[in-house]
Amino acid sequence: MWLNMDRANNLFVIDGVMWFEEPIDWERLCALIQRRLIACYLVFSQRPVSPFISFGTPHWQDDPDFGLRAAPATGLLTGTRGSGGATALR
Repeated sequence: MWLNMDRANNLFVIDGVMWFEEPIDWERLCALIQRRLIACYLVFSQRPVSPFISFGTPHWQDDPDFGLRAAPATGLLTGTRGSGGATALR
């Protein structure tokens, strides 16, 4: 299903938000994601490729530009629950 969703005018992007009680070690988190997600499900480091002929089958191909450490955006939300921190996510 993912394979047919990604288009130049409609990019398929995986989003996620994580909350932690205290600051985390970024390198350790990246290593954990690499080991538990990307190494197990290679599709997270691949891109969809259209078939060469119109009746061919699309397939996944390794993305030479993939880089886990370059992909996530990080930020720090300040304030207390209900103080508008959710607005910063938008």
